[in-house]
Amino acid sequence: MMKVREKISGTFRSEGHAEAFCDLRAILSSATKQRANLLETLTELLRSPEDLGEKLAQG
Repeated sequence: MMKVREKISGTFRSEGHAEAFCDLRAILSSATKQRANLLETLTELLRSPEDLGEKLAQG
């Protein structure tokens, strides 16, 4: 049987998942630069995602 598609490991299955990963990485990068606790940042993100963006923007 001929190989039709080759699996590429380390990639996302959808564009939406890739965008979500980039958003999360940007949030964690900002939190790290502001010396915020990353576990608390993730917890707060899961509780209220809208509020976290505003808090990080304020510094």
